[in-house]
Amino acid sequence: VGYKPSYGTLPCVGAKAISESFDTVGVMALTVADAALVVGALSGRALGLPPEPAAPRLGICLTYEWPAALPETVALFDALPRLLERAGARPTLLALPGAFAGLAEAQGTIWVFEIARCLVEENRRFRERIREPLRGMLDDGAAMPIAEYDESLRRLRECRAALAAVFDGLDALVVPSAPGEAPDVATTGDPIFNRAWSALGAPAITVPAGAGPSGLPLGVQIVGLPGQDARVLACAAWVEAAL
Repeated sequence: VGYKPSYGTLPCVGAKAISESFDTVGVMALTVADAALVVGALSGRALGLPPEPAAPRLGICLTYEWPAALPETVALFDALPRLLERAGARPTLLALPGAFAGLAEAQGTIWVFEIARCLVEENRRFRERIREPLRGMLDDGAAMPIAEYDESLRRLRECRAALAAVFDGLDALVVPSAPGEAPDVATTGDPIFNRAWSALGAPAITVPAGAGPSGLPLGVQIVGLPGQDARVLACAAWVEAAL
């Protein structure tokens, strides 16, 4: 289980800054309950799970990044409504407003702009030790026009303002967490399905959901409104048990 709390829940003091707009401290744990316990203890917030959470109101959202999904994720989300219904939920299919179509790209623009400034000293002093693709990313960020950065921030503000309406009548969304099964090499993988929720500062929890064609794990991501971590964790615990 991977849990990234709402932006600002845990302090980033002591961590190397990469992006002041998105940097968030999260946890990895064996269960949703364990993740809630750790973040609750560190933040001083009541994130404990109810002993028997009722079937939550869930929306299944493929997101605008769905073309990046690999066959195993497509098959998982084809089966997901039946799996959740079997456990007692009545999930609804949900499409995000049009403004969200460019949000992942806007997040990438903001991130590249900010990482170039957060690592400017490292790039100046140790450039020969920085490998691609990071070196090129730092160059792109340093050369990016401020107007491009500001336009991406504007898109982000627009989507944040529209987010509450997306969750009207729902406790959480169930969305893809990665294009496919876990990679078999030392990499953090492709973040395409995480970018929008990072940009929004939303709580996001990935729970196990079977295995892919190579036997490596698949997951689904449960997301909610910023600040509603306790509710999202309860929904994630329910989905965790259902799957």
